Amino acid sequence: MFAKITVLAIVLPTLASALTLDTPIGLTSGGEATFVWTTEAGDPSTFALDITNAQLRTSLAIANNVQSSLNSLTIKFPIVPASNNYVAEAVSPDDINIIYATSGEFAISQAATSS
Repeated sequence: MFAKITVLAIVLPTLASALTLDTPIGLTSGGEATFVWTTEAGDPSTFALDITNAQLRTSLAIANNVQSSLNSLTIKFPIVPASNNYVAEAVSPDDINIIYATSGEFAISQAATSS
């Protein structure tokens, strides 16, 4: 019985949020980026938006106190290394270890240079 209660306690935080982050496409380092998500009743009213890249061992906060009801956010993207292994995470503004949603992997390309 105790093992069942422990497993249930581990599963519940994952089920608490139905917030879903779409996988962004066409991102360029230093360019404009739009992130899109869907929510359901009971989702947090705000979240922080981070990008991570396990291969590069990079994690970067890109927006804080994002209103969930907006369903999208367009920002000027920071300068980051080009890579195919980024993911976006909607996390608690108070504790980045509480992850509400994770996008699929996406690429960020280098900005075009002019000569």
